[in-house]
Amino acid sequence: MAFFVEYEPDNKRDHSDFYNKFDLYLRQSVFEDYIEAAKITTAREGEKADHNKNLELFKKHFGRKSGKNEYFVACIKDKNDPYSIEKVIGYSHIEYCDFTTEEYKQYIDHNTPSGWYLLGLGVYPEFRRLGIGTKLTEIRMKWARDNSDEKKVYFYTNPQNITSQKFHEELGYKRIEGEWIFKDRPSFKTILFEIDF
Repeated sequence: MAFFVEYEPDNKRDHSDFYNKFDLYLRQSVFEDYIEAAKITTAREGEKADHNKNLELFKKHFGRKSGKNEYFVACIKDKNDPYSIEKVIGYSHIEYCDFTTEEYKQYIDHNTPSGWYLLGLGVYPEFRRLGIGTKLTEIRMKWARDNSDEKKVYFYTNPQNITSQKFHEELGYKRIEGEWIFKDRPSFKTILFEIDF
């Protein structure tokens, strides 16, 4: 399985089948959700995935949530099973990066603007093409708009990740021309997008 999911905008699945079977809701994450977020990332990475590494990474990130670092999850419950328990099927992450602070001084070559950044999105393969990634992106953008005076949200990606670029362009993001260095990422690996609220 490729790390970057193939972009298939015309291959949407029948949403009615999904919504006839499941109730879908989105919420801010709790610490324990890191386990499913790690599993989703491992599923995306395929055979070469290091699940233990993903678990530690998400445990660390979910443990430091604050007003400027928020995760959201998409959950389902089976409508036809009164004993059904919630299942997390996707996650998303947004973070405010202030590159003028001490935290970022180690990254001396970065040149990206400070602001809200979309820093992670994943959905289990069997639940893709149902609009869940879009909902997870919209909720984190709304959260940033409602919790700050910022007027933009940024998104950066590897130039090879055409899926993510096309997905965000459909949501209205515009590419900012130039070569960008986000934290410790080499400029040739990073392209930058922005959207106005």
